[in-house]
Amino acid sequence: MKLKIKVFACVLIFIISYLNGIAFYEKIYYENFSDSRFAQEQKNVKIEHLGESRACVEMNDWYCLQGDEQHTGTSSSRMLDSNTTYWTTYFDTDISASPIVINGTCYIVTQNGYLSKLYLENGSFITNLSLGGIPTSPLSSSPTNGKIVIGLSSGEILIISIVANFEISRRIPLVSFGTQAKLLSGALFIENGFIIASSYDNGTDQWTIVYKFDLTGNELQNLTFAGMCTSTPAFDGNSIYICIGSKLYLLSQSLTLAWSQDLGTEISSSPVVYGGRVGITAGSKGFLFSSSGVELWSINTGNVIYTSPLFRAGYAYFASSDGRLYIVNITSGANTSILMQGEIVSSPVQADGKFYFACSNLMGTVQCLNATSNEEVWQAETGSPIVNSLAISSGVLLVPAGNVLHAFGGVKRGVSLIPQTYTKYFSPGCESNFTIYVKNEGNVADNVELYLSEVPEDWYASLSLTQIFLQPNEIAPILLNVRAPFIRVDSTAMPLVTAVIPGCMSSGIRLGAVLIVNYDFSFECIDAIKDVKVNSTVTYSINITNLGNIDENYNISVESYPSGWNPHLSTENIHLEIAESKMLYLNVTSPRNALANETARIIVKATSTSKPELSKTIVTTTIVEPMYFMDIECTLPNKVVQPGGNVTFWLHITNRGNDMDSAILNLTSVIFDWSEGWKVNFSQPMQIIAPHEFFDVPVTITAPENATAGKSAIFTINSTSCGNNSAYDFISLTSVVMQKFDIDAKNLSSNNFYARPGESVSFQILINNLGNGPDFVSLKIDSISPYYSFSPSYYYNDLPIDEIIVQPFSSLIVNFSFIIPSGTPANNYTFICNITNQVGKFILLNFEVNVLKVHLVTVRVLQSIYYSTPGKSVKITFDIINKGNCEDDILLSITGLVEAWIVWQNSIPKNYTLSIGEGKSSLFFYVAIPLTATPSWNIFEIIALSSGTVVGHAKLNLSIELPDLKIVSLTYGKPNIGSWLNMNITFVNDAKVPTGNVEVVLFVNGRTIANDKITILPPFTYHEAVLSWFAQGGKHEIIIRLDPSNLINESNESNNELREIINIKTSEKAKFDYTGLVILCIILLIVVASIALFTLFIKKPKKTETPQEDLSAFTFSSGQTVEELRKAYEEGKIQKPKIDEEAAADLREYDEMTKSKPELESDKEDAKNEVLHTDNKTTKSKPELESDKEDAKNE
Repeated sequence: MKLKIKVFACVLIFIISYLNGIAFYEKIYYENFSDSRFAQEQKNVKIEHLGESRACVEMNDWYCLQGDEQHTGTSSSRMLDSNTTYWTTYFDTDISASPIVINGTCYIVTQNGYLSKLYLENGSFITNLSLGGIPTSPLSSSPTNGKIVIGLSSGEILIISIVANFEISRRIPLVSFGTQAKLLSGALFIENGFIIASSYDNGTDQWTIVYKFDLTGNELQNLTFAGMCTSTPAFDGNSIYICIGSKLYLLSQSLTLAWSQDLGTEISSSPVVYGGRVGITAGSKGFLFSSSGVELWSINTGNVIYTSPLFRAGYAYFASSDGRLYIVNITSGANTSILMQGEIVSSPVQADGKFYFACSNLMGTVQCLNATSNEEVWQAETGSPIVNSLAISSGVLLVPAGNVLHAFGGVKRGVSLIPQTYTKYFSPGCESNFTIYVKNEGNVADNVELYLSEVPEDWYASLSLTQIFLQPNEIAPILLNVRAPFIRVDSTAMPLVTAVIPGCMSSGIRLGAVLIVNYDFSFECIDAIKDVKVNSTVTYSINITNLGNIDENYNISVESYPSGWNPHLSTENIHLEIAESKMLYLNVTSPRNALANETARIIVKATSTSKPELSKTIVTTTIVEPMYFMDIECTLPNKVVQPGGNVTFWLHITNRGNDMDSAILNLTSVIFDWSEGWKVNFSQPMQIIAPHEFFDVPVTITAPENATAGKSAIFTINSTSCGNNSAYDFISLTSVVMQKFDIDAKNLSSNNFYARPGESVSFQILINNLGNGPDFVSLKIDSISPYYSFSPSYYYNDLPIDEIIVQPFSSLIVNFSFIIPSGTPANNYTFICNITNQVGKFILLNFEVNVLKVHLVTVRVLQSIYYSTPGKSVKITFDIINKGNCEDDILLSITGLVEAWIVWQNSIPKNYTLSIGEGKSSLFFYVAIPLTATPSWNIFEIIALSSGTVVGHAKLNLSIELPDLKIVSLTYGKPNIGSWLNMNITFVNDAKVPTGNVEVVLFVNGRTIANDKITILPPFTYHEAVLSWFAQGGKHEIIIRLDPSNLINESNESNNELREIINIKTSEKAKFDYTGLVILCIILLIVVASIALFTLFIKKPKKTETPQEDLSAFTFSSGQTVEELRKAYEEGKIQKPKIDEEAAADLREYDEMTKSKPELESDKEDAKNEVLHTDNKTTKSKPELESDKEDAKNE
């Protein structure tokens, strides 16, 4: 009850003080200023109040293992000096990793595969996210992109989004390499991506792959190392420190190795970057290295060190599993130790000058040490061993112990500002103080910094204190001194006072200081009455002067003006300094329909922007002057008239002035185009017209009897004002004589014409112009009977025409012609010629044209030159097309060849009936060249006859030539006695015709050694044959002969033979009489080599079939077909004629020559497959020949 009374009393005292302060300033103001309305205006100025801040929680993120990428384990949070439990949260299973805190939200991962979100403020759950696996790595987050990365026991990397939606944005499965990937290392975020290590153990080997991913999870690089990685890498802003196996590595961000150090034992703790150096533990030792990899010092503890070191104020702190804390001087390496509460396996952390350690004893003891004296500040028990690292964020120490997350501390910091009054009023040049109370709203003592801002330049303000130290809930007053300016620039000053606790939120208030000022001005027009013409502009000069004590802005506006008038201000806003004057201008434009002596009163108003109710006005008077002008118009100023007739024009007279007036009409000029005798009559007197009124006056114009068609007369008529004879208007009227159109036409030519397609047909037509002016006449064919669709070209006097001009009362003889299109069928046609003048009058004339028959056949051959040899046949293929204009009977004939050589295809007749445009394609016949034919050049033609007349032909050339076999070169290796010598013979068919069954023979000393046969040798084709000879000592004559039996008839037989002498020296050993033994050995070697060659290389030759020649297309002199001859031969009645075989060979050769490129390539491939590896070797490719040479050398 007493407390309530005290609170009520304090509030009452504050309200009374506030009201007294306002009453005091109001009293001073009303005593010094008589304008009560103005004072009330200043009272109502709105002052912004930013509010009072309350206790806040400072925000410090702990976004990865040991708080940051350097693993310093350091937080900037303020911490309590007691073991106060802030909150405790329980989970279903044990916590598997150190917690992280981002933007006031705590993230915890548990062994059952869930990631939980908690409010750091009270430990309550926000939501859970199933990871779909067992987590094995620490949590890591980026401080900027809102993502968490964690590894699972399944070998997957999860990227979790925590900004918009709490969800798994990507799963990245890693390659197993036959064994499960182990993700024991936390991720390290670097520029535009993150680093994570995956380890592998297949029972024999252990290795680690360091991956680099971009922020979306796309792999960028990887690097492989020997050993396992169980710690999280560190980052110094440029380079990466990572521990794998017993080695510490320094990598660039592109995973390039800079250096490595072997620490001698497996490393399980994460490296710590501090002051350009890196600290690390391995086994029972602690190390410090420079950034270049040089070991600075090391210490040895009593047991294994599982934790990362701490660094502070030139000292390194190593917590060992022997229960002691080792303190090392960074510079000298000297160390001491103190005893802790138990074994420490989780990395310690520090904040606000305190160290925090967690023991893995049964009670899970947490110790807080003073970082300067190393004395214990407090300790607490969690009830479970602590194996995960601690975390600090926003004044809270997070301790994961078993399945419980303990939160110790809970620092709250804040400050508030409470003013005694928010607003004060100032006379010019006066000053006053605002009293402001500063309160510490937090639960720890804090140093409060005070700032003053947003003070206008013409005002002065200062704080009595800029810094103050306050205990929790302590209140202290400060003064804000404000002095107003003598001359007003800103009527209100609202300085902002801000109280700031470093590292925490700030509090601010805005106070109002109002200057009492005077607003007054003058507003007057120099010359307020002026005259103006209709639709003209007059300008008024207006002066405005600031009579107040401050600079001011004024709004200028036109308040009222008559309808139709257009007033315009040169400006609508003016800024004036104290006592400044400026001129503005009012432009007034009279309307188009303003009457004489019409008066316009326009009111212009000036208003103060700071005091809108303060305004002044002026009035201008504008008088319209009289104006006289009579306007004359005619809706149709151009008309036509018949010769001797008349036409009436209606003149529209308008009073364009602004006073009563009348018009005087008179004819001022006449322009005659052809003849005189025109008359003008004004039939109605003028009337008085009111302003902007009108009346219509008829004017009649009469044309002379002899007016020529198309000629005109131009009359100019003036309309003069009676009020002002210098004001007049005029109009021109034009009368044009009409033209009469009439024509007549007559055929002057014979009515029957004969023409062939492509020839011209001409007619002579007489055209008479019966009108009184020139007429444009067009001529064209309207229709053709019987109907035939074509568009003839027309000519007038041998020139193409569209139309012709016939002068009035004149005649014109026109030679009208057109061309019969090519291809027009032969027939008797009636053409109707349409002769039309320019007004559409037409005359039709009939003409008879007999189109004559044209016989024309096109013979088209596929090629014009053929090559062949005696005893062969050539297939000639051609097409025929009827290009005439009538149906035709065509007989085909061949001239220029021996008739016995020509063999027609019996299935196709030589007589054809072809309609117009019809053709026959792929017709052919054979030219069978006898063996006795001599080489020659034969020119022959295919003739198409119609009724015995040649109507088409095609000229061809047949060249009968002989092949020419020519030896190009003979090459062989160095001969050795008792070894095989390969003779490489290159020869060519140096002719335009092919040949076949070419035999090449090797003779040594007149004895046949080896031979080869080529089935087909195309024109100008080179071939290489390999013939082998078992070399013997002595001098030998080598002879290479092509076609030794002379079975091929050639144009040149002299180049078929090549001779060379080979001298093989006999060695000294040959002098001993071992001839019999040597011969025996040679025979044995030949037998063995033959067996080996047969086993390894000799393939079974394919069975080839002799192709059945299709000779059904031939008809012989006996009158029998090929099929009849074959049947008689099979029955034994006759022997197979030799000419059948030659004709079949010719057909095969022609087919080969006319095959497409793909067919030839296919045939070549088939020929290669059918080659037999026997004594008679066929053509081989160059690689095969080289292989044969090598095989022969080895043999």
